[in-house]
Amino acid sequence: MTTQLSLPICATPGCQLVTEIPGTPCQDCVKAFGDMMRPGRPLTEAEITARDEAVHTAYRVARLRGVL
Repeated sequence: MTTQLSLPICATPGCQLVTEIPGTPCQDCVKAFGDMMRPGRPLTEAEITARDEAVHTAYRVARLRGVL
């Protein structure tokens, strides 16, 4: 997958919305999840990519097999 723009993306798994600060959740996720979100240090782009790569691979395989 290629990125067209280098805008910071939400750190919440599955969310692809743009966020103001890299490595933090977007305002929609903050609003939706509220108190369920715990404070912590912002994730780097590399950490987000590494965390999500297995999920992206699983979705690719499922699509190739016709499951999705």
